[in-house]
Amino acid sequence: GIRVGVILVCKKNKMDRIIILGSSSKGNCYLLECDGKILIIEAGVNFVKCVLPAVDYHAEKIAACISTHRHTDHSMHLPEIVRRAIPVYSHPDVAELYKGVIPLHANRKYRIGKFMVTPIPVEHSVPCYAYLIEHENIGKLLFATDLQYFKYRIKDLDHLFIEANYGNGILDDNAGEDKWSSSAYKSHLEIYQTIDIIKHNISSKLKTICLLHLSDDNSNSNLFKKMVWDETGRICYIAEKGLEIELNKEEF
Repeated sequence: GIRVGVILVCKKNKMDRIIILGSSSKGNCYLLECDGKILIIEAGVNFVKCVLPAVDYHAEKIAACISTHRHTDHSMHLPEIVRRAIPVYSHPDVAELYKGVIPLHANRKYRIGKFMVTPIPVEHSVPCYAYLIEHENIGKLLFATDLQYFKYRIKDLDHLFIEANYGNGILDDNAGEDKWSSSAYKSHLEIYQTIDIIKHNISSKLKTICLLHLSDDNSNSNLFKKMVWDETGRICYIAEKGLEIELNKEEF
């Protein structure tokens, strides 16, 4: 007789990850990819020169874009994304500034493709949101940048992307050399504030910590990583252009 063999082909799951295209006052942009679909977070870098190459020119993979606030290093390229018929969502203040941006209301959960997005109001020099982003593949991800403090606790957080803009000691040293920057005190997180927020939201489920938007002059990435380790016992990433972080919901 003839034996018929059956070959089983197992399809490998697409990587769930975040790609950092910029995380500074020069321009902020992050690509959150889950199950082959991408949510752009912030639009502070050129879409054609930076975003399209990062998605291998497959713009159809982009589900939408969200932005935290109107400052140009976070929103400058929103009109270009709108023109490409990609849905763009942000604070109502941003929607007033840029035609075609869809306003999101605070503390409401929105379904954007397979992402669930909850805008959380935070204090900054202009109206601003942090975002809780949920997806079945990665769990809960908090994205918070350009804020004075984050007073909330997110239960069972899996991934925390949080600003650590400056250190008071570094700022004071720079002031002694006439390199004073008052804007940091008014509208950004100091590293000890960031650590307090991490500790307030830490749990056994928290697998990823990434520090965002470090000031070129008033921060120290190696020192900040050590401080997070000393205070929490957790390794953290520093958001730098080109960094890719794989995101998992479960430990393996």
